[in-house]
Amino acid sequence: MSAIRNSAVLVTGGAMGIGRLMAERAVRGGARRVVIWDINAQTLEDTAAALRAMGSAQVDTQIVDVSNTDAIEAAAQET
Repeated sequence: MSAIRNSAVLVTGGAMGIGRLMAERAVRGGARRVVIWDINAQTLEDTAAALRAMGSAQVDTQIVDVSNTDAIEAAAQET
């Protein structure tokens, strides 16, 4: 995980399941910033709060439907 330390990490589907586990791993690994994209707004905010409580990483969220190319492009520009 040394490649993660002080990096910015983007996790799609990051509100639950494997995506959430990867976001948690990034925070534990010392990422400077973790951005999580998910379509489920409430779960996304719950996960972000849990990640923020775990460490010092800046945790940002975006509601993104990754099945929609336009949504992905817009979110990427915003990120």
